[in-house]
Amino acid sequence: MAPQSATTAPGRPLGRVAARALTDAAIRALRNGESRTDGALPVGAGRLVVECRKVRGSLRRSWIFRYRSASHNDKLQLGDYPAVSLEEARGKARPGPP
Repeated sequence: MAPQSATTAPGRPLGRVAARALTDAAIRALRNGESRTDGALPVGAGRLVVECRKVRGSLRRSWIFRYRSASHNDKLQLGDYPAVSLEEARGKARPGPP
């Protein structure tokens, strides 16, 4: 029997893979209860997530920045899509001066 390799397919590692950068089309395609992570932020900066949920009969897509501080997880609401664009949300989520 062949030994187990650390990859599932040629060039694809086991476990978590880097998220792809979000696009406006991917955000608009979200359905109720779904969320997507933006892979455009540097590693270690936290995660920019867009969540979709139904509020009063209509779908609402919200920007959430998830990060770790003082040994616990925290999240920051950045605003709703499309009032806060993808680029604006990335700018708010990036560390450092604006």
